[in-house]
Amino acid sequence: MRKTLLGGLLASAAVLAACGQPAPEAPKAAASAESPPAADLTLQDQAARATPGGAKVAAGYMTIVNSGAEADRLVAASSPRAARMELHEMAMEGDMMKMRPVQAIDIPAGGKAELKPGGLHLMFMGIDAPFQEGESIPLLLTFEKAGVVETSLPVKTFTATGGADEHAGH
Repeated sequence: MRKTLLGGLLASAAVLAACGQPAPEAPKAAASAESPPAADLTLQDQAARATPGGAKVAAGYMTIVNSGAEADRLVAASSPRAARMELHEMAMEGDMMKMRPVQAIDIPAGGKAELKPGGLHLMFMGIDAPFQEGESIPLLLTFEKAGVVETSLPVKTFTATGGADEHAGH
């Protein structure tokens, strides 16, 4: 009798496994103490620059505040509205203002990184249509420690003092 009961239990277990019954889930690992959660990062003053018809590039700005105890870095950005995106900086080289891509943007612990006209910023390359004031541009930001953060940038028209010509020639 014992053999039949054991055989029946084994057969039942095999049938359940064959039917695709899920195995019990293993407990999820706790977040590492070495990487701050995305909650340590706050995005402020988000905006994308409105573009004229026919423009193929656009710029995005924000302030990234890190209230955590460890520094982080913005390492990538993407948007369904652009063929590709780059992290950029503008800097004076002699008498000339130059724009160039950067590999990452540092966000110090307890500090912030400002992405603004005339400095660090996001570049939307190969945009699918002009960015029009009032719309919102979806954006994914990838941080070295905090991971991927989904957000959007409201489109605004900037004044001439906001560096209206900074992206001419792109």
